[in-house]
Order: sequence, then C-alpha cells, then structure tokens
Amino acid sequence: MPLIRFALRNPYAVVSLAVGLSLLGAAVLPGVPVDILPDFKRPVVVSFFSYPGLPTLDMEKGVTSRVERALTLAGGIEHQESRTIPGASVIKVFFQPGTDPSSAMNDIVNLEASDMFHLPPGIEWPFTLRSEPANLPVILAAIGGEGLSESELYTIGYYAVRNKMGGLRGVQIPHPFGGKFRQMMVYVDPARLRAVGLSAQDVVEALNRSNLVLAAGTARLGHYEYQIHPENTLPTTEEIEAVPIAIRDGRPIFIRDVGRAVDDAAIQYNIVRVDGKRSVYCPLLREPGENTIAVVDRIREGLATEIPKMKAQGEIPEATSVTLVSDQSSYIRDAMRNLGYEVGLGAVLVAVVVAAFLRRILPTLAVLLVIALSMLIGSLGFAFSGETINVMTLGGISLAVGTVVDAGIVVIENVVRHQRMGKSPLDAARDGAEEVAGAVLAGTVTTLAVFIPAIFLSGMIRDLFEPLSIAATATIGASYLVAMTVVPAFCARFVRSRVRLGGEGPAAEAEVPEPRGAYASLLGTAIRLRWLVIPATAALVLASGLLLPGIGTELFPEVDAGTFELRVRTIPGTRLEETEALVARIEETIREVIPPREIESLISNVGLPVGKGAGFSTVLSPNSGPDSAFLVVNLAREGRSIATSTYIGMLRDRLAEEYPAEKFFFVSGGIVHAALNEGVAAPIDIQVSAGSLEAARAKAEEIVRAVSKIPGAADVQIAQSLDYPQLDVAVDRTRAKYLGLDQEEVARTILTALGSSVGHAPTIWIDPASGTDFFMGVQYETNQVESLDEIRNIPLSLSTPDGPITVPLSNVATVKRVNIPGEIAHYNIARVLDVYVNVSGRDIGSVAADVDRTLAALPEAPGVSLTVRGPVATMKAGGRTLGLGLLVASVLVYLVMLAQFRSLVDPLIIMLAVPLGLAGVLAALALTGTTLNIQSLMGTLMMIGVVVNNSILLVEFANVLRSRGLDAGRAALAAAQIRLRPILMTSLTLVASMLPLCVRLAPGGEAMIPLARALVGGMLASTVLTLFLVPCVYAVVKQRAPAAADGS
Repeated sequence: MPLIRFALRNPYAVVSLAVGLSLLGAAVLPGVPVDILPDFKRPVVVSFFSYPGLPTLDMEKGVTSRVERALTLAGGIEHQESRTIPGASVIKVFFQPGTDPSSAMNDIVNLEASDMFHLPPGIEWPFTLRSEPANLPVILAAIGGEGLSESELYTIGYYAVRNKMGGLRGVQIPHPFGGKFRQMMVYVDPARLRAVGLSAQDVVEALNRSNLVLAAGTARLGHYEYQIHPENTLPTTEEIEAVPIAIRDGRPIFIRDVGRAVDDAAIQYNIVRVDGKRSVYCPLLREPGENTIAVVDRIREGLATEIPKMKAQGEIPEATSVTLVSDQSSYIRDAMRNLGYEVGLGAVLVAVVVAAFLRRILPTLAVLLVIALSMLIGSLGFAFSGETINVMTLGGISLAVGTVVDAGIVVIENVVRHQRMGKSPLDAARDGAEEVAGAVLAGTVTTLAVFIPAIFLSGMIRDLFEPLSIAATATIGASYLVAMTVVPAFCARFVRSRVRLGGEGPAAEAEVPEPRGAYASLLGTAIRLRWLVIPATAALVLASGLLLPGIGTELFPEVDAGTFELRVRTIPGTRLEETEALVARIEETIREVIPPREIESLISNVGLPVGKGAGFSTVLSPNSGPDSAFLVVNLAREGRSIATSTYIGMLRDRLAEEYPAEKFFFVSGGIVHAALNEGVAAPIDIQVSAGSLEAARAKAEEIVRAVSKIPGAADVQIAQSLDYPQLDVAVDRTRAKYLGLDQEEVARTILTALGSSVGHAPTIWIDPASGTDFFMGVQYETNQVESLDEIRNIPLSLSTPDGPITVPLSNVATVKRVNIPGEIAHYNIARVLDVYVNVSGRDIGSVAADVDRTLAALPEAPGVSLTVRGPVATMKAGGRTLGLGLLVASVLVYLVMLAQFRSLVDPLIIMLAVPLGLAGVLAALALTGTTLNIQSLMGTLMMIGVVVNNSILLVEFANVLRSRGLDAGRAALAAAQIRLRPILMTSLTLVASMLPLCVRLAPGGEAMIPLARALVGGMLASTVLTLFLVPCVYAVVKQRAPAAADGS
C-alpha cells in the first residue's frame, strides 16, 4: 500500500506531520465553546403587543388575529403560536430550519410595521426580537436590600441592572419581575370630584396640558441669540397639586382640591418572592446561538464590576444586593465536567485492556499513541466545524476512543505476528500492515458509513446527530491515517519480537495453526454442528424481538438538572394578595417535604406583569393573571441523595391532599428538557381545535376526565385559564349622546378611575434629583370597591346651560358580571385549547399509546379536531427518522463491503453481525430498564458500523486462507483462531471506553447512558455470537464455492 510504504521510507516526515497537527489541535481545542446541547438551528421570532386594560376577547380580535394574518406573508414560516391574555398578546413565529435568522427578523418587523394602522389607536409599538423555542432565562439576578421598598428594588433592576447587563454581548434582559413600578400618581377622590362637578378625565386633561416637553425656539436680543425655555414640566408634588383644573363660581379648582400627588407606584399586578421574602429579579437570557456558559460568565463578571462601581457613584443605594440564582450553567458545567471525566476514565480502561492483551510496553505505547494523536488531530477538524463541545459531541468522542484503537490494534498485532515468523522489523511492519490494510480500510469506512444518514435527517434529530457524527468521523478518520503511517513506522523502529514464543514457529510460518485451546475446540464443534448452531442462533435473535414491547419509549433520557418548576392556579379571579398568601403556604409545604439544607433557592412569581412596567417580561411567564403563580425550586448540587423526580412525586401527592381546590403542574428537566421540548411544558400536549370556544372547551373537559384515568398520567389539565370574572359596562350610546357624552369619554373615565390614565394619556415626570423619567398618571387611590354601586357612581363630566355638572355612570350605562376566557391560544391562527398530560411512574411512550387509544374511543364531535403535539410528537417522528436511518446505514455498510470484497455473498456473511448486535441492544435495554429514545437509537445506529468490523477480520482472512488451498471449514476455523485476539481486543476496548457512560457515576451523565448501554449490549452480543455464527455460515456458504469466487 503506497501510504504504508511512504511512512516506512519517511518516518521523520510522518512524525513531524503528526506532531504538528496534534499541537494545532491542542491549541484550538480550548477555544471551542462548551454547552449542554447543540445549537438547534431553528429561528424563532417573538412579538409582544401590550394594550393595558383591554379584555382577552377584544385583544384577540383587535390585535392577535390581525397581526397573525399579516405575518403569514413572511417567508419560510413553519408555524405560528400565540397567547392572548388581558392587555397583552404574545406571538411566536417558528421558521423552517436553516432559515436566515436576520432575514426572518426583518420580515416580521416590516410586516408588523405595515400593519400597525389596522390595530387599535394608542396601542404600544411591539417588542420584537429573535428568540429560541425554549426561551428560558439562563440565570436570574435577584435584587434585595435591607430597608429598600419594592419601588426602589424595581427601579434598581430596571435602570441599573438591566441597563448595565443589557450591553453585554449575547445577553437579552427584559423588564424585571416583581416589585412596584414607580410613578408619580395623582390620586383623586370621586366624592370630591362630584362635589365640584368634575370627572377624573377632567383632571387628566388639565394635567397633560400643564406638564409637557415642548420647544420654544430662540430669540435674538442685541448681539446674542437666546434659547427660550418655557418651564413646562412639573418637578415637585406641590407644583403638580397647584395645577388648576377648572374655574367654578369665579374661583379656580386645583388638583389639591380633589386629590393629592404622591411619588408612589402603579397598581401592582406581579409579586416576586425569593426565599420567602418579597423581592425583584431580572431574567437574563442568552441571544440565539450564544454559548450559555460564556454568557453567564460575562454576566457574573459584569455584575462583580458594575455593582460596586454604581454604589460608589451613588447610582444605587449602598444596601443593594444583587444575587445570581437559578443558574442554568451550573448544571451544564457539572454535566460536561463529569462527562469529560467519564470519557477520560474510558480512555484509561482502554489502555488497561490493551496492556492486558499485548503484555508488552512498546506495543501498548503504540496503541496509546494512536488514541492521543487521533483525538488531537480529530479535534482540529472538529474545531473548524463550528460546533460546540456538548453531550452529543462527547458521545461521539467517547465512541471514537473505543474505535480509534481498532485499526492500531489490528496493525500492531499483525506486525508482531509477522515478526514471530522471523521477519526483520522493517519487513514485518510492511507485510503485517499491508496484509490487514484492506480489512482496516473496510472496517473504518463501514464505521463511518453509519454517519452518512445524518445528511438526510432533518429537524431536531439532525441537530442532535450531526455534532456527534462530526466528532466521531473526524477522530476515527484521523485514527486510520495514524494506523497506516505512524504505527508501521513506530513498529519498524521500536517493536521487537522473538521468533519463538509459546511454541509458535512452524505453525506461525504456515499461518495455519492447529486447533488448540477452549475456543478452538468449541468452534470446531460448532462448525461440525453448524446445521444446528445456525437455526438456534437465528431463533435466539428472533426471540429477542419479544423483548421490544416491554421496553419503554421517550424522547430523551430523564435528566436530573436539580431544578423544577411548580405551576399553580387557584380559583379564577382570586386577588393577587390572596394568591400570594396561598403561595406562601405552598412554600412552607415544599420546605416540609424537601429538607431546607437541600434547597438552594426557592423563587415564587405571583400574578402577571402588565402595563408600562411589564415590557417583554410577560413573554417569559406562564401565569395568566392574579390567580396564577409559578414556583422555581433549585435543589442543592451536593449532599443530595434523593432524585428530583422523587421529590416531585412526594410533592404531587402532598399538594393534592392539602390544596384540593388548586391545580398544580410540575415542569422538570431544566434547560435540557426546555430546549428539547421547544418550550412546551408537558411531554404530551393534546391540542383541541373547534369553531367556537364553547365546543373546544366541552371536548377538552371530556378529554381531561378520560385521560385522568390512565395509569401514569399526572397533572392532567387544560393549560389555558377558561373562566375569569369580568364586569361588562354597556353604554347606552344614544342616551349618552343626548347628554353630550360619547363612548370614548366614558371608557377613558372608567380606565382612569380603576386603572390609570397612563393607559390612554401617558405623560412623563422627571425626577429632579436623578434626572430619571417616570410616568405620571391620574387614578383613584385604590381599585378596591365595596360594591358595584361604587362603579355605577363613577362621575362623568357634563356641560349644561347651567354650568358644568357630573352625572353617575349608571345614568348612561349598566354593569353586569360575566365570565370570559382568561387566556386564548392560537396555533396557525386557529383557536385551540391545550390539554397538558404529565407522566409519572411509567414511560412516556406507553402513556402516549394509552392516550391515543383513549382519544380514539371518544365520540366524535362535529367541527372538533384533536392533534397530539409536543415532545411525544417529536419522539414519534424521531423514532421513524432514526428507524429509517438504521435501514439506510445497514444498506450503506453492505454497499461499502460489496465494493471492498467484490462479492455479493461475503458482505452478507459479514452483515450477520448486525441482527446479532440488535438482539444485544434489546437485551441490554430490557435488562437495565432503559427506554428506547433518541440516544439509544443513536447508539444502535453507531453499533451497526462497529460490529461488522469483527466479521470483516474473520471473512477477509478466511478468504486469504482459502486462496492458499484450505477448505472452507478449516479456513473459517483457522481464521477465527488467528483473529481471536484482535477481535477480542477491539471489542473489549470499545466496551471499556463506553463502560463509564453506562452508569450514572455523577450528575450530568444521564443523557449518555442509553447510548452507551445500547452500544455495549450490541457489541458484546455481536462479538460472542459472531465468533461462532460467522465461521459456521462461512463453512456452509463457501463449502462448494471455488476460492477464486471470493474476490480476494
């Protein structure tokens, strides 16, 4: 082979090239980013529209539906999702994988801009930004401080932390959660308004005309030109209270006559509790495509630098504390570090196996040299692929650790064998390497062939499999070059073997040793009884298929990220303060179930931020109003012996018993499951679509009742809040017109009284001390009323011939109580209800199968359609895709060997290793209780390319012996005996490399366990059975075939 001969003639050039490439690989490797999962190249654009006070149905019709229809014109859209709640609309547009994110963003922004004139007057311009399907904060900045009010905490978060952190590369930071949004409030008294014939709207108009920012030009006076500055703004509460509203009986009515100005806060709709105390936190997200660990490191470094600086400059109070909690990178760091240790441990075990077989220092050193050079050279190719070091790439590297030595072992073992024939080191290196060059090439190519289907995969499966393929391909490809160049040169220079070892002399020369040893004896018997061995093995393989129904299925292995989220919904319409009290009791229950020493932090988010202070934060909250909350429990990373799922099960039972009126839903898995589930909270999402909300609700409630009876189904509930109390104010427009009123004036008066004038007529107040701008609004001091009569008596201002007067709202309108949807969801513009189904105590696949049967058994409702979406749908699609990949990989492996052996029959004999390996996979998964998921299917796919290597060594050498005159049976026996050591070595090195990944040695390795178990089970079963079945089949098939037909 030219490559081998070149290496033997130019050993120094080979060494220089190998060492140089290895040094380059070592230099670039530290710069490769580290993350838990590959980047899912699926652009998502999120838009948030806010119109405070607008009811859900009006928000849906006037904003959500109109914008959704306009956005369908964007190119490359896969689907749209939206969520409408009172005063807010969140629209997510998912684009096809591979779509340019910047183009997608530009399309959405331009289409929204062109459609703004269709939306209700006064609506705020939308927040639109690139996002990810999961849209999960990577860390939270909790803000506290002794003696600081909630308004001060919010101001620190909004103006200090948010502004400083928002400038960091790769960081997105919405508005803070919790606290109170500071505003200059003008509180008016309805009784005093009525007494002077004024309404709240009169105060708004007077205030807005008295407080404004308006230029006045310049004046030329003498030799100078002066800037004219009217003092238009109102800097103090005294000046605000001195604003005249109207003239009554010749005397001015001032704001102080009907109310008071207070530097206060807007009505609070959102409360945050951190470890039992009211607080504020800023959610910090990474920009799409950014590295989680790098982003968190920048945030930590930025806060460590900026917070002391801001305190020193007086920008924030000295008592301010900013604590980073719920750090998603902590799990990533631990997981990747532990996986790195396990891969390293696998490499050590490989070295032990090689040393145990070779029992000589220099040949063992040569094999270890193959590992080191292949890893470093392979990392050079991987570094330029743009991929991160993640769970999948480490899986590919771990596979490579076990397979890169295969070529080296086969070459070294054969070179040593030729030296024992009495050949010189140079001749032995040349002849030994060239003799196995074809088999090594075939084995390498068949191993790499299984990664070709990655080109044809799509969606999440491709995003997961592609980095693994790149890492494994680069490393295994490098190992082949090292085995064909460095190893022969090393052996020719350093490896020496005696001519006679253990009686090998003539037998070695003849290359056809007499059968000896236990294996030769057993194999000889098997070949004689081949007509019994072959059907018995076939029956065993077929019987393994009976294990398949008992193996559970899921999308991805369960990951213990040490964190979970508990979503709470209480009686619809419950006030924020009441919900907070409920959450406080739930927090105590959690601390009773989970020992406090095992809780790192407990964060509660009650209600939903709306209005001017909410900003983009509404997008990140699953809450729908004051009657809902979510709690994030972060468990200690050390000293915890109980799994997160166990604590969830304990809490689920306890909460159901103590809080029967509330609904609870658990979300676990942290950033890993959030990314894989694309933001869907439940593993099973049954989406109900119908022409009306009533029909969809009736069907959804029927599904909840039916699915709740399925064993293993937990937290079954409709995701959307369906009943929210509302008071409809129906204005008699004709009567109002007779009185000189119209709908707009009435609506604005009501909004000003019970909400704030900021919602329709915002004006700005600038704090004279700091120069920071805040909103200034007019409203009643509280929106708490004792009866509907207080609403009916809201004064409306009229102008009559006898002068201005007020009339109560009841003169022109009626008030009645109704129920409305608290939340409306859309999927591709159509209204839907989502029935969430969690899984506990069973695998997702079996519960999903029961759900499918249950749904099929339900009576059909006209106009109602059901669709199962979420992770379970991805799981089914991924299973089909990878199943097709298994078939394609098998065909590719056969075609590669067809070209190599130039025979139709030999590749078929070699391919017998594949069904044997599949039987081992099923046995390993069944015996260890491992589910069939993306990872175990990937392990099976990789197993196909590896297990055939043993058969290749057997068949290829048996053909050589047959060409020298041996009959098929004796050739098969001799080939198996001679190749036993390299077969066992290559198989056991692969097993050794994957063995640490087969068990959970430390947190973070759960994702690789199914892949490793599938690979190890398939390899062990295939190796054992191949050593007996392939020689038997070879003896049968080649019994009458002439040696020349073997294509050797």
